Amino acid sequence: MEYDGSVVIHGDVNPGAEIIVAGSVMVWGKLYGNVVAGSNGDQSQIICALCLKPSKLRIANVSFPIEILKINKKAEKPLYLIIQS
Repeated sequence: MEYDGSVVIHGDVNPGAEIIVAGSVMVWGKLYGNVVAGSNGDQSQIICALCLKPSKLRIANVSFPIEILKINKKAEKPLYLIIQS
């Protein structure tokens, strides 16, 4: 799915699914697929989900290695990834 704004998804994003948006992505469910927020280059956008285990995660031109996301696997707290220029 591609969209020129922000999206809120009510449900899971399964492996193989791809979300590419110019705005932010909020998933009220589990995120397993590929997700790109800020596809227009805006690094201030966010990606959030109740369960964040994507196969690919990118904000603007910054890709986050999946290993970073696995660090938080057993944590009870949200994971925050901040882009600093």
